[in-house]
Amino acid sequence: MKKPAKNHGMDDFEFDSDSDGDDSPDDVLAKRPVHDLAHLIADTADADFPWTSEHVLLCRLISLYGSCAQRPSDQETWIRSTPLAVLTYECISAGVLDFDYAPVLTDVSYGGSSKKVWLNISQEAQTAIDELRMYGLVRVVRMYTVDYKPTTAFQVSEAGLKMMKVVPTALFDELKHVVYVPDKENTFSDKVQISWDPEKDIFSLRSEKSGYHRYSTITEIEDVSYVSSPYIPQFLRRGPEPTTNNRPRAQEAFAGMTNIKDADLMEAISLGDVRMLLCEWVPFGENSIVSMAMNLGALDRCQSGMFSAKVDKNPADTSLKIPAGLTSVKILDFDMLQHINVEAEINYPEDDGIIQVEFFGIHVSTRGSILFGLSVDSIMTRQHGAVSVDLLTRMAVDVLQDSSTILDDMINGHQRELLDALYQVRQLCACVYLSALACVHLQPEATSDPCA
Repeated sequence: MKKPAKNHGMDDFEFDSDSDGDDSPDDVLAKRPVHDLAHLIADTADADFPWTSEHVLLCRLISLYGSCAQRPSDQETWIRSTPLAVLTYECISAGVLDFDYAPVLTDVSYGGSSKKVWLNISQEAQTAIDELRMYGLVRVVRMYTVDYKPTTAFQVSEAGLKMMKVVPTALFDELKHVVYVPDKENTFSDKVQISWDPEKDIFSLRSEKSGYHRYSTITEIEDVSYVSSPYIPQFLRRGPEPTTNNRPRAQEAFAGMTNIKDADLMEAISLGDVRMLLCEWVPFGENSIVSMAMNLGALDRCQSGMFSAKVDKNPADTSLKIPAGLTSVKILDFDMLQHINVEAEINYPEDDGIIQVEFFGIHVSTRGSILFGLSVDSIMTRQHGAVSVDLLTRMAVDVLQDSSTILDDMINGHQRELLDALYQVRQLCACVYLSALACVHLQPEATSDPCA
């Protein structure tokens, strides 16, 4: 959500706004008060827009890695969108940029192939870049990667370079400490470069010149405590067995913790009685449904149990060791040739202090369509009637990851091989889609009158 922009210490600058009449136009611009930054940029960029210091800092950040050629002999430089997102996140973490961020599933291309990775992306920063592009201060080029994934790169135009010349250089002091390799003399001469570490699946900020490197935390998705109940739409049900209602346990999340770094999350809208639906497709058929129903114990007297995707390589041995984190499945209703509806409880280990009561409703049909559903009872201190969207995004990542893990526990080896062939070394959540996010009410309510 949009937060008020910081002034980055601009009120500390003092300029003599009195002119003796002999100053040049450039001197007059330099002496204008810093609090008049928006008008200063608007005059220079010839664009009547409420510019903020965040726009200027983003423009400066892009210009350090990508700018247009000033002379015919110069080379055009551009900064790719993913490294720019990493640098933007680092600036947000360091307090240089006053934006929010949220996890987004992003394609990261490396070595001729792509991998889906959760990254903390700022949509507010993207909006600011779009506004810079709208007024011609930033340009974009679109390309394709080797594996045919779309990619973009940015550079600052001549108008953008001209705009930054009239901005006090002290505004960029904090930015330099993020972008440049630290040294004792503060020379700010060695910029960090962004690279992907395929072994650790993280981004690093490094310099080949000095050997400096540090890892970015953009891939570290923040966890929240929450309580959820299984949900399957009634038109998909064929039996009277009710799903578990965890709403009486909603207070358990109140005592939980979170590792969200930004404690000042701004809220413009809240949702009430949220239901989350996710879709996935897996090769299925009548035989597969029968096999799954029998494996889940649908014909047993006690139709429940714990399940794991671990393959038992020594079934004749006495003891069995399985890593912590099993899925508890309860049969709701089934048709051996049509579908099966189950309720799953997740028991995966979490970080200390994180409390997650996580239940899914799962519908599997013979066509391969799989639906995961849950209703949100509470997230942190927010009850079901007023759920924060910022907190909901963190929960959604956990739900997307765990839903694929659940299914991986339930399907057989042949289905896993088919998915590996289909998705080229399948990743968890590569084929899961958040198809619907429904709520009974929201605040504030929008009026139906467009003129109101």
